[in-house]
Amino acid sequence: MAGDEPGQEASPERQTAELGAGQGAAQHSAEAGAAEDRIKPGQLKTETGEPSADDKPEKHGITPELVQTFLDRFLPAGNRSVVKAYKYWPVATLGEGYTTVRKVLEVTYCDEVKEKEEVVNFVVKLPGGMFVKECRDFGLYEREVVMYAQVVEVFRQLLTSRGQPVLLPFARLAYGTMLKDGQILDERGQLAADQRLGEMMVLEMLTGYEVVDKKVGFDLDHVRLVLPAMARFHAMGYVLHQKHSERADRLRSVRLEMPDDLSQFGLALKPILAVLEHEGLLSEAAAVDRVTSANHFIDGFNRTFTEDLDVVTLVHGDLWISNMMFKYRTDEDGVRHPEDIKFLDLQTSRFGDPAFDIIYCMLTSTRRALRRQHFRDMLSWYVAAFRTQLEELGEKPDQLAPWLSVDRLYSMYGNALSNSWIQAEQVVQMLFSSEEDRSLIFSSNDKEAAPKAIQTMTERWLAGKCTPELTVRILEIIDELEEFGCLK
Repeated sequence: MAGDEPGQEASPERQTAELGAGQGAAQHSAEAGAAEDRIKPGQLKTETGEPSADDKPEKHGITPELVQTFLDRFLPAGNRSVVKAYKYWPVATLGEGYTTVRKVLEVTYCDEVKEKEEVVNFVVKLPGGMFVKECRDFGLYEREVVMYAQVVEVFRQLLTSRGQPVLLPFARLAYGTMLKDGQILDERGQLAADQRLGEMMVLEMLTGYEVVDKKVGFDLDHVRLVLPAMARFHAMGYVLHQKHSERADRLRSVRLEMPDDLSQFGLALKPILAVLEHEGLLSEAAAVDRVTSANHFIDGFNRTFTEDLDVVTLVHGDLWISNMMFKYRTDEDGVRHPEDIKFLDLQTSRFGDPAFDIIYCMLTSTRRALRRQHFRDMLSWYVAAFRTQLEELGEKPDQLAPWLSVDRLYSMYGNALSNSWIQAEQVVQMLFSSEEDRSLIFSSNDKEAAPKAIQTMTERWLAGKCTPELTVRILEIIDELEEFGCLK
């Protein structure tokens, strides 16, 4: 869940770095170094011509030399392109704002072979929001750089070696830095030349892709695209784990430190019990109370994200509607249909139970009625895509993944649901709470203020002041838990 600060409006400032003849930039290569056009460092300005105190190169580190590095690493090897100008500005609409701040970098460059100017847009992700310390404790920033720069690159190599098109559901990485043992490393794990730069990721902007309304959720058309894409990702992670496990050792090395005190976690789930009690579901409330303790959460987490399972793959870990973007086509009747999908935010990716991603996606991003009517069909789409991806990687599915069937996947879903639903419910709670309750949720991140904030929200919900939308969503999750026997 990443992006600009919640509720923040997009800044009107758009900073522009102009490149004039004879003005200095870094030497890129023997060919590019012969170019006369150079960038003048520090010439970043707003559209009004006034320098921005926050977004001067010396403040944010996006120097002309670094922009050229982004471009060189993003474009095909051997390109002869020189940066002519760039603009850099914050955009609040990209993401949720809890773990990172995102900005747009628009680069105008000259392709010296084609002898024409072109424009490419990047998204720059920087640590920000209210959970930066927690993200570092969990290794999320480092993990995402490793995923994009190293693990996804292994996927690319596996597909290329089989002569398959590289159709991965991810944006391309142009540049990344991460904090490791107090030092800033680049995406290749080398010591960054400029230690002042800090942690950042520069990704291609997914032009032409859109997000789906989080409160509406996915219809069946979208699920037909989501589950096969998820299955292909899982299949590549499965092959990585089964056949090339040593190539994921760098990902395994990323630290994962659980907070010392998880007492607030069980407390934060008490409002759910208030909703159930208000609805007269006392036995369900008692059952939920038994499975919402901090110890239950830790045990469930450890049972889900481990390589000591019968079926282990690479799990995204935060795969819900807000972390997916879609490209659409319009048919002859003017109806739009999703035709391509990209996954965002690989900060929580690790090896574990593939059922977690399915559960998390289903509970946060689809409605219970849709799942009840089409769930086995959805699982069949997943199984078919998983099998196809294995075959495209040169594997025999019946030998490498004998477990792969709708019945087995249905069973895995039910077995993992009791371990995984709490994380999904927390997303749903954040999404459908009232503004007043959401402010209380944010207050609960302060250890001293948490008990009072959560008690206030619990009392409100016990009195029926939980939003109708959230009440319905909670009851839908409880209904699914009961169907799969998770509350016995």
